[in-house]
Amino acid sequence: MKLLLSGFEPFLNNKINPSFEVLKKLPKDIDGNEINIIELPVTFNESFKVLEKEIKVIKPDIVISFGLAAGREAISLESTAYNLKKSSAPDNNGIIFENEEIVKGANKEIKTSFKIDETITNIGSKDIKVSNFPGYYVCNFVYYNVLFNEKKYGYKGLFIHVPTFESMDTLKMEDLIIKVIKELFKERSR
Repeated sequence: MKLLLSGFEPFLNNKINPSFEVLKKLPKDIDGNEINIIELPVTFNESFKVLEKEIKVIKPDIVISFGLAAGREAISLESTAYNLKKSSAPDNNGIIFENEEIVKGANKEIKTSFKIDETITNIGSKDIKVSNFPGYYVCNFVYYNVLFNEKKYGYKGLFIHVPTFESMDTLKMEDLIIKVIKELFKERSR
């Protein structure tokens, strides 16, 4: 199977973004499954376009996007994406959105089809949790588009928020992400 992982470039006051930095440390192969990574811009207008271009080339079975949740101390598997662009802080192009739909007329929310509660139970770590709210910033924008386009491209999607490296060290984060990936591969191959 093929997996496409995306993380984001630095943004706002974050000089590095753990969501991409940790991906660069992962192996290119996990249990015989191909791992591909891409860095996304923290912009509403370009982020999903960059990811979608890579989806068309790689044709992955699984797409997992990662983002930074600086206020959290655990890794968060996001259950739901919302059809809303809304930001109090500008993206890296200086753009702020106020209550605009991501996809006009589409569902207000989309849930991942991955069984993330089961994934967390199987891993058995207090450092991985389910989150029902990815925010409305660029992370949610990418996640909604990932889930909205699953059938079109034939993959299953998920969004994972990671804490700062000050809240969780790199090796622990990397280890837990590999465990999540292995569980998702198992579920996808059933």
